Parts: sequence; C-alpha cells; structure tokens
Amino acid sequence: MDILVSCENDELINIEMQVDNKDNFSKRTQHYLACMLHDQAISGDAYDCLKPCITINILDFTLDTGLSDFHTCYRMLESSHLTALPAALGEIHFIELPKLIEYTQGELPTETLARWAFYFKDLPQNKYPEILAKIFAQEKEIHMAEKARQKITFRDKFIYAYRSYQRAKMKKLCIHNFF
Repeated sequence: MDILVSCENDELINIEMQVDNKDNFSKRTQHYLACMLHDQAISGDAYDCLKPCITINILDFTLDTGLSDFHTCYRMLESSHLTALPAALGEIHFIELPKLIEYTQGELPTETLARWAFYFKDLPQNKYPEILAKIFAQEKEIHMAEKARQKITFRDKFIYAYRSYQRAKMKKLCIHNFF
C-alpha cells in the first residue's frame, strides 16, 4: 500500500500509484481490498462495525477492460438488475493516466478529478506548463500539493548535497590522516 487513509466518515481508503502492470494488478487490488476488510478487528457478530473500504489506483498504464474512460469504479452489483448490494463495503477505483490526454484533448480539464489526474500525468514530463498553471490558479488543493512536492524535492536535494559534502570532508580527512 502506498497510502492508507482513515476518514472522518469512517471510510478506509487505500491510494496506490503504479507505473508498470507486472503482476495482474486487477487481482492484486481486489486482494488488498479484501485484506482491508479482513484486518478490521471485530468480535463475535459485530459486523455493523466494519468500515467501508475504498481503493484508488492511479495507474500509468491501461487496464485491459475495453473501456475508454480514464476513471472507472467497480462495486458489488446484482448481475441482472445492476442493483448495488445493500451496505456494500467496498469499491475499487482505477484512474488510468494514459487515457487522460485523449479524454481532455489537450485542453484544460473541467472536473476536479481530471485536473488531479492531469497534474499527476504531466508532472514528470511537464509537457503542458500552461495548463498546469491554470489548474494551480483554479484548484487551491492541487496548488498546495505542488508547493509541498517542491518543498520536499528541495529538502531532498539539500540533504543529498549536504551528505555529499560530509563524505568529501571525511574522505579528505581520512586521506590527510593516512599520510
């Protein structure tokens, strides 16, 4: 699991980001959902205490579903009438980033979910800085996430540079003491 969130409304959410589809991801995410349900401590017949579990999978590959939507959600449904199971405890979301550019047609996405997905998809390549700038201006939460990412990235670079300096200093000291 990448991130496990416990919400105020008692939902448990597993958020996972995946780059490669190596190990039958559809089955793996169903297993994780089952584990989230199973790992909740209940005693006797206290099934009313089970918290709903949601998995959100942000994928940089496409699933073999035959669907063109970049966001799909799977729940337990009755197969003839497509009626949801009462008090269903699980749902699985897939956000397939490769389908996003086709979905947005290179334009500013209008829905918040599509904007988040666009942020994640464009972040490594920075192909659409003008669209990201508009998203940052219109979505304060995405802008906050970007600021936090930049701060963490700067901190990591600073720590790396500092440790490199310390290693060089120690190496110089060891060489000096050796002679």
